[in-house]
Amino acid sequence: MYQDVITALAEAQSAGKLPFAMPKVVGGRYGLSSKEFTPAMVKAVYDDLKKPAPKNHFTVGINDDVTHTSLAVDYSFSTETDAVKRCLFYGLGSDGTVGANKNSIKIIGEDPRFYAQGYFVYDSKKAGAVTVSHLRFGPDVIRSSYLITEAQFLACHQWSFLERYDMLQYCQTGGVFLLNSVYGPDEVWDKLPQEVQKQIIDKKLRFYVIDAYKVAKETGMGARINTIMQTCFFNISGVLPPEEAIAKIKKTIEKTYQRKGPEVVQKNYKAVDHSVANLKQVNYPQKVSSSLKMPPIVAKEAPEFVHKVTAEIIAGRGDKLPVSVFPVDGTFPPIPRAGEAEHRAGDPGVVPGPVHPVQQVHPGVPTRRHTREGCRPEALGQQAGDLQGQQVQGQGIRRCDVCAAERARGLHWLQPVRGGLSGH
Repeated sequence: MYQDVITALAEAQSAGKLPFAMPKVVGGRYGLSSKEFTPAMVKAVYDDLKKPAPKNHFTVGINDDVTHTSLAVDYSFSTETDAVKRCLFYGLGSDGTVGANKNSIKIIGEDPRFYAQGYFVYDSKKAGAVTVSHLRFGPDVIRSSYLITEAQFLACHQWSFLERYDMLQYCQTGGVFLLNSVYGPDEVWDKLPQEVQKQIIDKKLRFYVIDAYKVAKETGMGARINTIMQTCFFNISGVLPPEEAIAKIKKTIEKTYQRKGPEVVQKNYKAVDHSVANLKQVNYPQKVSSSLKMPPIVAKEAPEFVHKVTAEIIAGRGDKLPVSVFPVDGTFPPIPRAGEAEHRAGDPGVVPGPVHPVQQVHPGVPTRRHTREGCRPEALGQQAGDLQGQQVQGQGIRRCDVCAAERARGLHWLQPVRGGLSGH
């Protein structure tokens, strides 16, 4: 469009048909690499245009410290009012969080008093990956076509996320934090990392906990905690009167699960009834008291690039990385060959693998493939112990049992297959 405008003005001026002096035309780009385009970025563009010499061919939404085309953005600027309720839900793919939040936004949106918006972020594989649900609702038309960065309600459905993602940065001061925790209200505070405690105190959050997996087990729901966490959200948020909310949740349950039989419907009803009774508010002290700190995202021995780039992406801060940290050709350096770092001694149950399928378990551990030739036939496909990790916990890992020397050096690899991980 910039080129079209410049061409039209230049041709008109050349033909003597431009009835005014040649104006100053400034162009720029946004949404690079599918980046967000928020009101704060729009404001940055207009602020720059007010300057005597605005930056032409600018970019917005990235930190370009190489060609210096990017505009400075005040990300604290927002056009949303408190009349619009903003909620974030962090869940694990296949735990039902996305499905429950889709039902929640339908329940709210069907109420004539509310406009509603739902947007769901998840990995293409979904199962076993992080899902983030963005819900907005309020009395006025919602025109916000960007992700929530300041939520009044934030729920974490998996305890392990606290140690990997700085999610509370997206919770506004005075907001609500709901955590699925095996620890009760009297002991959960000392189990939180120092960084999380500080954010809760500084932001004066109302803090609630529920052991959703315990409730799910007691009500026959297995590992499905979606109905339980959904009920807690409606109970805390107060968007609907409690009785009305529970009635609508149960109606949605019947509509969603009736084809699976009355037994499944009744289990969900029971989970709803038990959820509120197990939801507890935490009265926390106004000082950081934990001795725990956030664990490192990647191993200390990982290469510099992994620390500077890959770790930031894993932590959810990839959009904030400057252009200069990326290779010029856009490629990522290969993982170091095995032998450059030793396998953790005395832990034969840990099988290292390539970064992407098991990066949350042992990130940065070097790997190398070896062929089937020379392996004992009886050892191929031998079932190894469960790989204890957040993303693949409980899934059997196959490995070849070549020889003690190879195994001790960590020269085994894993690859994703349907139904889990396998390797050789």
